[in-house]
Amino acid sequence: MRKLLLLLSLSALALGSLSGTLLSAPARSFGERQLKMQQKKQRKDLKQQQRAMKKVIDQHELSDEQRKRFTNDMKMQERLLHKSQKDDSRRLKQAQKVAKAASHPA
Repeated sequence: MRKLLLLLSLSALALGSLSGTLLSAPARSFGERQLKMQQKKQRKDLKQQQRAMKKVIDQHELSDEQRKRFTNDMKMQERLLHKSQKDDSRRLKQAQKVAKAASHPA
């Protein structure tokens, strides 16, 4: 009896998790996947560049003002990258909407 109850509960749990994963996220188009991979690489490259810059800066004596300027510049680079990636995503979605509307005239 316990084995049957355990088997039923495990199968219900497995089915519940499968249906949740299938319905959780819509499928991405090739362009979206390509853009996301490109953006991930850009973020990784920026992080690597900033780490290298930080190592170089740490080897030099800087005043507090210079150090603040340096950290602000690094934050600005991150914000600019985030903004440009957001704009790219927005442009891609807009292009997809236009293409969809053109292929399905109302």
